[in-house]
Amino acid sequence: MLLAAGLLSFGLTLPLLGLLPLVPFLYHTLFLASSLSATPGQRALGLIVRRNADLCRPLSLQAACATLLFYLTLAVGFLLLAIAFLTVRRRTLHDLLSGLVVVRSTLPAADR
Repeated sequence: MLLAAGLLSFGLTLPLLGLLPLVPFLYHTLFLASSLSATPGQRALGLIVRRNADLCRPLSLQAACATLLFYLTLAVGFLLLAIAFLTVRRRTLHDLLSGLVVVRSTLPAADR
């Protein structure tokens, strides 16, 4: 596919491949900072991301910080995600450091 894109554009689109690693970062950050406050997967599970201090939508800087820290956690090793098992509210390291918390957007019918 990349070869076809390169051939069809006479090689003009190949430098754009350097931007490809930014796609997951932008996806995560822009969805967290949007009015949805969640990625589509989080939204499908009824989860939203909020600021820990006042439960408002995350700021763009907080969303970018959380995303960057999340990907750094994955790069260093998945064991850092196990910190969630040691915290009272099951918050991961990137949530703690960015000041965010993941909460349910609605309560299940049995809990009402």
